[in-house]
Amino acid sequence: MKKILYIMLMAASLSGCDGTGDEFGMNIRKDRISWNNSKLEFSTDMNPERGKDYNNSFRVSVLTKEGKTIRMPADMSGLGYGASCPMGTSGLYKPENGIASAEILQQTQERIIIHLKYNKWEILDAPVMLDKQITLFHDSPVMAVIDYYDGEFELLNVAAGLTSACALEISGTENGYILTYPDNITGIIVMHDADEKTKNRELDNVLLRKGIENGQIIRYYVGLSDRGKDYLLEKLAEIL
Repeated sequence: MKKILYIMLMAASLSGCDGTGDEFGMNIRKDRISWNNSKLEFSTDMNPERGKDYNNSFRVSVLTKEGKTIRMPADMSGLGYGASCPMGTSGLYKPENGIASAEILQQTQERIIIHLKYNKWEILDAPVMLDKQITLFHDSPVMAVIDYYDGEFELLNVAAGLTSACALEISGTENGYILTYPDNITGIIVMHDADEKTKNRELDNVLLRKGIENGQIIRYYVGLSDRGKDYLLEKLAEIL
């Protein structure tokens, strides 16, 4: 397939894992997709009308060390928790036609790699397509994301981020941001080759932006945990 699939070994059939405890996997139920490990649970709607309350952002819950499930607030910017969007002077150009397909590219005891293919949409009359590859590691609160944008464009500015609407503290790092949320949750987002990182008050988001040419990928990492900043940084280092 395209560059986003460069680590694909063999497409597997969809798993029947429910997404709790030590199991990890992916489910499609009607128009909803979910994936999880022992630390995080994600879900999104394939139909944009069903998912409009989340505005392209993924839903995510954190499974704490005490066994509680903390649902993170919706990121209404449309960028949250592993989602990304092209960005222009008039704002964000979110995928408006939903997700066309979802599949497992690889599943082992250590990780699951999933692929989401979005339906084509238009940005200023130019067709744009997105293939998203998410790698979720067993017993890790950090996931890796690769986004491949294709279409009739020469240069596209793409942003990824985390909601800052309810953040208690925001700290910038060399390559991203660390945020402290209520319920003792810490979030991290890192993009090593970002062209710009900003705190966007209008979107209530911390943003990492990269300009790409047609055929380039963007790669970034997102994590959430109740075990603090040092734990997230340690787990991030393990997958780099």
